[in-house]
Amino acid sequence: MTDGRAISYAKSMTRIVEHSAMRLIVGEAPAGTNGNINQFRVSGGAGLVLTGMHAMNQDDFKHQGVGVQPTVHTQPTSEGIAKGKDQVLDKALHLPHQLVAKCAVTNDILASKVTKEINEEPNQ
Repeated sequence: MTDGRAISYAKSMTRIVEHSAMRLIVGEAPAGTNGNINQFRVSGGAGLVLTGMHAMNQDDFKHQGVGVQPTVHTQPTSEGIAKGKDQVLDKALHLPHQLVAKCAVTNDILASKVTKEINEEPNQ
């Protein structure tokens, strides 16, 4: 799960998941920021956070400023927040059930198709 608050190590982890067998990233794109975090206050008390490192991916793809797009895009809504629901977590927890159901249907269709093809083959 990720969203726009994911920076630095969290962003690196979404990139690792993106290129792994898991490949399921639920939520919103991270901030697209990586490297060591530098935080300081500016005049008027406002805070500023930036990174002081140029980061590249293992395939030389630009890492800095590029957010990993989620596999399943979902975000909280004001209605969900008002009801105290974590819609992103709910989606992430429900996703495996959806995938298993989809795989079962796909397997049934494939098995049916293969069985039909076998039955239609002339006997040798």
